[in-house]
Amino acid sequence: MEIAYFLKLFKRNWIFITLIAIAAAGITFVLISLKNKEYYSRAQLSAGITDKNQVSFDKSELSWNEVNSKFTNFLEFLNSKEVYTMLSYRMLIQEIDSKGAYKPEEYNELLKKYTISSLETAKTIVKQKYEREELLDLNNKDDQTIYDMLKIMYYDQGILSKTLQISRITGSDYFKVEVKTQNPRLSSSLVNFYCQETIRVNDIIEDKRAEKSVAFFKELRDKKKADFEKKLDSLSKVKSGSQVIDYSSQSEAHIDRISTLETAKNEEEKKVLGLRRAIGNIDSQLNQAEVKSNQAHQTNSSIINLKAKIEKLNEKYINSGFKEKAVADSVVQLRHQLERQLSNLNQNASIGVDESYKDLIQKKIDYEVELSMAEASLSSIQASIYSSKSSLTNFAGNEATLTPLEMGVTVAKDEYMNVVEKYNDARNEAMKNGAIIRQIEIGQPADEPEPLKRVIFSGVASVASFIIGLSILFLIAYFDNTIKNPENFGKNTGLSLLGCVYALPKKSSNLDNVFFENGQHTPAGSKFKEQLRNIRYEIEKENNKVFLFTSTEKEEGKSFVLVSLAYSLILNYKKVLIIDTNFKHNTLSQLFKGNVAVEDYFYQPERKLLGSTNSSSQSLGIDFPNPKMETTTEDVLQRTHIDGLDIISCKGNDLSPSEIFHGRRFEELLVTLRPRYDYIFLEGPSLNQYSDTKELAVYCDKVVGVFASDKSIKQLDKVSIKYLKSIGNKYFGSILNKVDLEDLLV
Repeated sequence: MEIAYFLKLFKRNWIFITLIAIAAAGITFVLISLKNKEYYSRAQLSAGITDKNQVSFDKSELSWNEVNSKFTNFLEFLNSKEVYTMLSYRMLIQEIDSKGAYKPEEYNELLKKYTISSLETAKTIVKQKYEREELLDLNNKDDQTIYDMLKIMYYDQGILSKTLQISRITGSDYFKVEVKTQNPRLSSSLVNFYCQETIRVNDIIEDKRAEKSVAFFKELRDKKKADFEKKLDSLSKVKSGSQVIDYSSQSEAHIDRISTLETAKNEEEKKVLGLRRAIGNIDSQLNQAEVKSNQAHQTNSSIINLKAKIEKLNEKYINSGFKEKAVADSVVQLRHQLERQLSNLNQNASIGVDESYKDLIQKKIDYEVELSMAEASLSSIQASIYSSKSSLTNFAGNEATLTPLEMGVTVAKDEYMNVVEKYNDARNEAMKNGAIIRQIEIGQPADEPEPLKRVIFSGVASVASFIIGLSILFLIAYFDNTIKNPENFGKNTGLSLLGCVYALPKKSSNLDNVFFENGQHTPAGSKFKEQLRNIRYEIEKENNKVFLFTSTEKEEGKSFVLVSLAYSLILNYKKVLIIDTNFKHNTLSQLFKGNVAVEDYFYQPERKLLGSTNSSSQSLGIDFPNPKMETTTEDVLQRTHIDGLDIISCKGNDLSPSEIFHGRRFEELLVTLRPRYDYIFLEGPSLNQYSDTKELAVYCDKVVGVFASDKSIKQLDKVSIKYLKSIGNKYFGSILNKVDLEDLLV
């Protein structure tokens, strides 16, 4: 799109667009002035979604998406059918009770259709529905009557939802409720009643929801409790059957005891090993001193008995787990007796025994006693370890049986406690004081009506209509792909241009009046003739006489351009002959009322269907003209009403020039006529539809293409343009027809 073309369109139409804008402003001003006065009232509701002062048992912070979703859901609730229906019930009851205090005109219309008793009956039904939170059922006859009353009073749900404006105050927890009506008291009542009904409906919905929630969680709690008690009872029975209260603690005790016994075993093994080494050393020393005395081998039987008793009691003490204090005391007493016996043995020993030998004997006896006691203790400890491990294995088997039961009890307990927690939360929510929705601003009746803002709306209407007009012009310029001017013609076709022909106004379209002295002389006609003079100059400077005018498609203005150029040449005292060879559209013949056709001179229908007769041709409806072989050139020439302009007409048919000119050579006619005329103009049909121009071009000196500026170049046109380029120098140039003077000035 060319900006210059858009500016040209605006320059042409700016007055019209401006007048439309002024008219729109005036109409808007008048319409607003006729509008009834309206009174504004506003109330505010708090949703309680982000209010931290509300009673709540959920202390978690809401994400932005959750908050946004809650506000969206709340706005949908505010615009719900339930809220508006309850409001419509209340307003209808108010009007019936007050006998149309808010809308007297609508109430009078209601009385024309219904009686007072009917209104009272309807009021009773509406009150019942209001208390029960019931919507209208239009299948019910009474509900249909109530709905009709609401429609008459303009209180139905559809009207109220359009009258009341509900919106959130950006960035806050508040929603504003706005309304404009013709009654200030009605405006305030509407916003206040709406807020009250919103809170009431919300309370009812929340109460029902809380009751259902509490009942659901109570039933679930009882079920989970029974399941938990059942599994707990099964576990108790299994434990009582195995006579073990707590397998876990007893297993830990056995493990601790085994650990203690293992430690004691290691200590005893070390002690036994040490004593055996010590006794071995003493035996080695005694063997060396055996020759001196054999009295060391005599041991009192009482000492041996004491040793046996000590060993027995020591084993008993170990088997008791080192817990029987009486046995430990007995072992201590027997050891004291053994020491006394050994002391007596030393005192009664024979005189002369070596003291060191006696000491060795004494040590060996002591070590043997300790070794015996240590071995006995080690054996007892090993027996205790084996017994404890066996018991622990039994505990592990029993524990494997009890583990699934204990896990089931744990899971059942967790589920039960979780449900109990949710049940308590549901009860707490149900016991909250009041609803989260609150009315924080009461709607008040307005003292003055709303300003009409006539000037503002008129200005907006004016600007809007002006912008719409500009937009229409812009779209016209954007989608307009016509040739328009010589520059676009050169870009789209690549053909040379002889000149332009202005589009004449309809009142100046009569060429006789435009060209000759007795005609009307207008500025448009003068500019039109001036452009033709430029084209005439290009024709006259060429030494050619026969010109063929053609176009890519029909209605481009070939006949108009041809006649205009002929008139212009006649004004320059040239003699011009027009031969109408456009057999498809004989516009020139009709224009000059030609009554002698070129077909009569050339056409000879000699070719027939084999075996056919003239009668058969007639029966087929074919009416061929009878050729006049004696017709001469003078017979087909016809003078026009313009001095110096002659014409050879045609009847018009669907034959091509080569078919018509068969029998006599067309070029012979042209040779005969050339000396008599300065210029001979021929017209051919459009190249896109017919091949006539290609057949006529061989008889002419030059071919001239005519293009209309209000047409666009299509794909089929490009094929025809390619042909014009292919004929080379024979193509004289193009004439751009129907050009707007403004397009040339751009």
